[in-house]
Amino acid sequence: MRLWKSLIILALIALAGCGYHLAGRGAFLPSHINKIGIPMFKNNTSKIELPQRLTEKVQEEFISRGKYEISSSSTEVDALLEGVILSYELHPGSTDSEGRATSYTVTIKTAITFKDLANDVILWQNENFLFREDFQISSSMEDYYNQEIEAIEISAEAFAKSIVSNILEGF
Repeated sequence: MRLWKSLIILALIALAGCGYHLAGRGAFLPSHINKIGIPMFKNNTSKIELPQRLTEKVQEEFISRGKYEISSSSTEVDALLEGVILSYELHPGSTDSEGRATSYTVTIKTAITFKDLANDVILWQNENFLFREDFQISSSMEDYYNQEIEAIEISAEAFAKSIVSNILEGF
């Protein structure tokens, strides 16, 4: 019995030191990068609120990682993340028995560049980063506009998580 307890304790100790870590917390960035500039994304769409929401959510996501200082400036920073919103689309997904949309898909296409300014090296780049998010809507027509704003907000948050994960984890 004592042998089994010892083996269990050893197994637990081995598991505790196995290098397990929470997903989404990795980083391959050079150690000299402490301050990241994330200026407002450029906008090639008709959605005026889109660049502000996407930029803010990307900044918030980097801040939530707890390791980097974030600036909206492109000067006096160690690295620079620049984005251009190339397109925004909102398409009906599923419909009800009367043919009204009950879900929509938001599609955002961007060009993103993340550059190490100290070494003048692009660390991550995607000229056609395509992001899709599905969401349900209420059946009330009056709520359509408000739901699109909510869909943009939800999509912006998921978009930011995706971008920051791609940059920090090198996927």
